[in-house]
Amino acid sequence: MSTVCRFPDGTVISIWQDDDQFHDPHFHATKGTGPTRRKARVFWRDDPVSYEESPKSRLRLKPKELKKTIQWAANHRAELDAAYEDVQVGRVPETIPFP
Repeated sequence: MSTVCRFPDGTVISIWQDDDQFHDPHFHATKGTGPTRRKARVFWRDDPVSYEESPKSRLRLKPKELKKTIQWAANHRAELDAAYEDVQVGRVPETIPFP
């Protein structure tokens, strides 16, 4: 797992190597730790950017957090493509700025 961005509110954007259960490039947005950790999987190559969340409501990003994450992804598609390719071949990706 490679972290490519940390938002000021604590949301962490990570890309996992060999995350083969999903064929489309995506990243994991997480906030918090342990049982209070909220998360979403975001697919930036979709237009508009799409996401998938846990069916358990307590594990979902709050609407404001999700909106900010989707907007960030829409603004950084090229950087996300490069980071995804780097991670898949074992390189450490460049950090992508917020916002």
